[in-house]
Amino acid sequence: MRHKVLLVDEQKMFIQVLASFLTRSYQHVVTYLTTTTIGGIDQCKNEQPDLLILNPELHGQDGLAVGRQLIVSNPKGKIIILKNRPIFFAPPADLEPWIKGIFDKTQDATLLEKQIRLLIEAKAKVTQTPRSGSNNFGQLTKREREIFALVGEGLPNRDISRKLGVSEHTIKTHRKRIANKLNLRGAALIRTATLAAPPHPGR
Repeated sequence: MRHKVLLVDEQKMFIQVLASFLTRSYQHVVTYLTTTTIGGIDQCKNEQPDLLILNPELHGQDGLAVGRQLIVSNPKGKIIILKNRPIFFAPPADLEPWIKGIFDKTQDATLLEKQIRLLIEAKAKVTQTPRSGSNNFGQLTKREREIFALVGEGLPNRDISRKLGVSEHTIKTHRKRIANKLNLRGAALIRTATLAAPPHPGR
């Protein structure tokens, strides 16, 4: 399955180099590039990217509008914020669940590469077919997907049971089934849920 990555930054050469790195490193990655907010919004509408790498400072334009379009076009999409300089950036409340990393261009590039790899690999794990013997999000029942999403929000079993109106024992049983179907245990299950599950159950 293709993994679509949209890069939005006013420095065209920078995103061209990053796009080249991604396509060389991952055969299933397709990249889209733009230097403007309008271009980013259009790409989100047309391509529904899985990952948005966004510089919110776009020649005085509101780059965060691209992020807001992403969560409308693809609620399962993820966002990495990329800043021009090392200044504090407070994620807007409406985008915070989708933002999975904040970096500035003065940092070591390996930090950004590592986060991109985690997001791409996490999606690949939950979209492989059952015949591959790997994790498959599609095997989960509706209830299991709901619990998986709540695990991704960081809720413990006790809070999930209260939210869904079932016993904590039932939640534990469902989590064991989810772990078996996805072939994930402990921290790996929580990490994958955080990166790959929809930000809100039932959304």
